[in-house]
Amino acid sequence: METTKTLQTTNVTTKDNTRVSDTLAHVTISAFAIGSIAIGILGFASMIGGMVNSGGPLGLALNWFKAVNGL
Repeated sequence: METTKTLQTTNVTTKDNTRVSDTLAHVTISAFAIGSIAIGILGFASMIGGMVNSGGPLGLALNWFKAVNGL
């Protein structure tokens, strides 16, 4: 009587269910977020520069009202 050994192999496959539209949405949201942060930082830096140039927050407010009213 002859005995034979058979090796069984198991194939494991994975499937990526990420859609291109989902990836594109994440990239678009990230780009808008980065742009918004950059605009916010620029606005904050401009406000600080204006306060320094006009002599403080009160001077900035007074000069702003003068500019708006044309004085």
